[in-house]
Amino acid sequence: MRSTRISLSPERPWLSRASVAQTGRGPSGQCEFAGARYIGTNYDETGTLKVPQKTLFDAMVAYTQGSWRFAVNAANITDQRYNASCLARGDCFYGPRRSIVGSARYRF
Repeated sequence: MRSTRISLSPERPWLSRASVAQTGRGPSGQCEFAGARYIGTNYDETGTLKVPQKTLFDAMVAYTQGSWRFAVNAANITDQRYNASCLARGDCFYGPRRSIVGSARYRF
């Protein structure tokens, strides 16, 4: 029996993260995060068109003060341009470019 892989899915995806958390006195504190995402080689639905592997880097900084939490998240911080997937007919689709998102949250 021959096994087949699901099309458009990487062969060996993995995620590696390292984080550092610093907390101040009481409920306030700061937290930093950095990580690498490896996306393995994938193929179109016929298994003939190869999409190369890639590694992307992400980061986050957050600060909590009382009921407030402020954070900045960045994905693909090196703004790497890459093909995320391709179809057998030749259409290829780029993965998301760099994104930076800020947020503020209040807990009642």
